[in-house]
Amino acid sequence: MPVSSVTLPASRLVTEEYDKMSRQLDMEEKLRQQAEIFARQMLLKQKEANRQSLILMQNVGAEAQLLLALEDVAQMTRRLEETKMEHEAKVKDLETQLAERPLPEELARLQATLATAEEGKAHLEQRLLQAEENCASLERKVKALEEGAQPPDTPEESPVVPVPPPPPLPPPTFPAKADPLMALREKKGTQQTKRGKWARGQPGPLAPGPNTPSPMDGGRDCSESLPMESRLLLS
Repeated sequence: MPVSSVTLPASRLVTEEYDKMSRQLDMEEKLRQQAEIFARQMLLKQKEANRQSLILMQNVGAEAQLLLALEDVAQMTRRLEETKMEHEAKVKDLETQLAERPLPEELARLQATLATAEEGKAHLEQRLLQAEENCASLERKVKALEEGAQPPDTPEESPVVPVPPPPPLPPPTFPAKADPLMALREKKGTQQTKRGKWARGQPGPLAPGPNTPSPMDGGRDCSESLPMESRLLLS
């Protein structure tokens, strides 16, 4: 905040105080002169009273004239003393004020000191203004650095798409079961071929009987595991 210069300069205050004391001194000088004039008037009146007392003393008896004269003198003396005391009090007061009042040389020295103080004050105000400008500039730089140091705004996270589950494993493949009917037909065809060879005189293994277990059947008659239609064909 810049320093406000609302108060009056100190040099102006000193000048006003000097003018005020000068006017007061002039007024007191006039009062002193008036007191002296009043004292002279009282002396004149006292002399006049003394002359009147002498005249009265000539007209009346010696004792009466003396009493009147003494009374007048006492009154005039009392008034004169009162006036003198008032005048002395005023003069003493004026002397005290004059003693407290600075001399012209002292006043000039104070004015020079005041002028130097005013110059120093102006210099300090200029430095204060410069310091305030520097402080405002630093505040702007710090604010800019703080804004630059803030992390960038994180974008809104996109919804996570769930990964589809892996396709189910294919069922295990087992070898297709042989059709019993086809196996019987092939077996029957093989037997007929063998029988033809036997008929031409070629030896061959004995045909298994109906109850002879086949190696393919694990020693079991395969006709037992055939349906009814297959059994009819074999017979």
